[in-house]
Amino acid sequence: MLPVFYAQAHLQASAPAQGVVMNNVLLNLYPFLLLVITFFGVKKAKKGEVAEEFLSPGQTKMLQGSVCIAIIMHHVVQDITSYGVYRKGPITQFNDMGILMTSVFFFISGYGLITSVNTRPGYLKTFLRKRLPTVLIPFFITNIIGILIFKYYCNIHMSASLIKKYLIGTYLINGNAWFIIEIVVLYLSFYILFRLIKNRDIALVLMCVVTLVIIWYASKRGHDMDGFSRWFRGEWWYNSTIVFAFGMVFARFKDKLTAFFNKHYTVKLIVVAVLFVGTYIAAVYANNCLGYYQLNMSFHARREQLITLAAQSIACLFSTLLIILLNMKLTLNNKALKYLGGISLEVYLLHRYFLDKIFGSMRLSDPQFLGLVIVSSVAAAAIVSPIIKWIVKGVTSLLCKKKPKLNDTDDTKAPQIKAKRHLNEYELALKAKKRKKITLTVIVVIAAAAAIFIVAYFTFLKNLIDKRTYNKEIKALKEASVGDEVYFGRFDTSNSTLGRDRLSWIVVKKEGNTVCLVTSCGIAGSNYNTKHENVSWENSDLRKELNSDKFTSMFSSYEAESIVPVDGDIISLLTVSEAAEYFSTDADRELAITEVAEAKGTNINVNSKANQWDMKGYRSSWWWLRGEPDVEDIYAPVVSVDGKIQLKEKEVNRPYGAIRPYIQVLITD
Repeated sequence: MLPVFYAQAHLQASAPAQGVVMNNVLLNLYPFLLLVITFFGVKKAKKGEVAEEFLSPGQTKMLQGSVCIAIIMHHVVQDITSYGVYRKGPITQFNDMGILMTSVFFFISGYGLITSVNTRPGYLKTFLRKRLPTVLIPFFITNIIGILIFKYYCNIHMSASLIKKYLIGTYLINGNAWFIIEIVVLYLSFYILFRLIKNRDIALVLMCVVTLVIIWYASKRGHDMDGFSRWFRGEWWYNSTIVFAFGMVFARFKDKLTAFFNKHYTVKLIVVAVLFVGTYIAAVYANNCLGYYQLNMSFHARREQLITLAAQSIACLFSTLLIILLNMKLTLNNKALKYLGGISLEVYLLHRYFLDKIFGSMRLSDPQFLGLVIVSSVAAAAIVSPIIKWIVKGVTSLLCKKKPKLNDTDDTKAPQIKAKRHLNEYELALKAKKRKKITLTVIVVIAAAAAIFIVAYFTFLKNLIDKRTYNKEIKALKEASVGDEVYFGRFDTSNSTLGRDRLSWIVVKKEGNTVCLVTSCGIAGSNYNTKHENVSWENSDLRKELNSDKFTSMFSSYEAESIVPVDGDIISLLTVSEAAEYFSTDADRELAITEVAEAKGTNINVNSKANQWDMKGYRSSWWWLRGEPDVEDIYAPVVSVDGKIQLKEKEVNRPYGAIRPYIQVLITD
């Protein structure tokens, strides 16, 4: 579920420069504080040994507590940076790290299932009666809380039918609850397969297949674009799910994998860290350049989607493996993290309400916003969690009709003792064998080669996609008529996507092999000139900006080569006469702007917050036109919000005028 971010983004865009710097400094303290909380009191294992508490239930709970706070930071950073549009320092990286955090939850779930079924007799007999209430009851209770917030705090009208859908979860009032739906589906699949199939290795293989099927099915579903959140719609339903299968496989081969990584541990830790950084960079690159939101816009939508999915899945696997290796040697050990782990599910489910509905529209600085969301979410979870646990206990007791036996529930030490025993046996066996040591130099070379390959692969892939996309664009331009909309280049237009989107243009003229295009929306905002002075178009700052990398980078190398300069400019604006010729009526000249342009402060005629009126009823932006050659003036021509061409309405230094680029493209065979 995508967050509502406009109010926060707008407030930050208009903040004084000094205040913004201070806000960013304070904002970046939060990741540091999370690291302090996570590693405070940490215990290090003896050299050559594995931590006794490695992946124990207590450790995984504390991991969940830390990751849960990181997920809140991820969602808030998406909100306050408009999905990375605004740079806020190192914390901006949290914009792309959400899937890495979710991967930890998936790993722990998959790992816990296999560990429990292998160490707890009779685990499957009461699995559904014990396990499902622990996730479904928090789901239903937080749904009720969400309905009350929507109805009475936000005054949102909801029909009885919609309330019913929100309550039972066929529609998700809380977009974060997607994880509950998916994990329940995985739990049910696990129960069926492991109950029906006696050979657990075969059941494990089939469970991995089921996980892949879920990923494939969800990836085919696309996105919800009408404001409602439905099941298995959106990439967050599947881009980190593969780690669930990894968790099960790791649990199955834990002893051997632990022994393998413990030998030359430091070298392997460095290799995994390097591979994580490389694959993470590749995943961010793929998401920004390809992404998941091009299903109705791109000629290679499915391929772009699958490439992005593969890149992100690999990054998730390496990030999770890195956390596992750290936990092999470092034992988390503090009460705050333990407490957070105990209420992590409730914190995760409740924080979206504070982010979107309660604090989302308040006038807050970024540090205040993030702090209030975290503190309020934890406080609310602290209140709600005991009630939920009491209900879960009552429902579980009722379903099981007897108190759980000690050996069914007290599994804290059994897996650890077993792991330690097998590890010691394996280490004794290793001493009897002579194996050639893998040097650090060889590992670094391999890691560097892998990183170079990843970069080269995505560079080649981007070039291939650019060329094929360009060929499709030229074909569309040849077939288009005046007035048709076509795609050409990429620009950041939507806050629902990460990176650049396919840019839509209107064909305003065709003459021989030349097609004249103007963007269908205003894509950015600026003044005509920085200083309040007489200036010609040729000497204006806007002309320089349009032909800078900020705008020219919207075109691939293939696209740029086909652009015919307009009076020496790659990108220009319409003149007064062209605006009148290409758009014959005032209504035709009224301009909408993109989500990103609006979030960055570009002018738009909206309702007055105080009086709830909007002047003449227009919801449009005034936009700049190109002045006459060599004519200096203190005013620049514009098209007003009601579509009228005005020559003396806006001074050249008037801020946030909408920019509507104009280009000429040469069609070649």
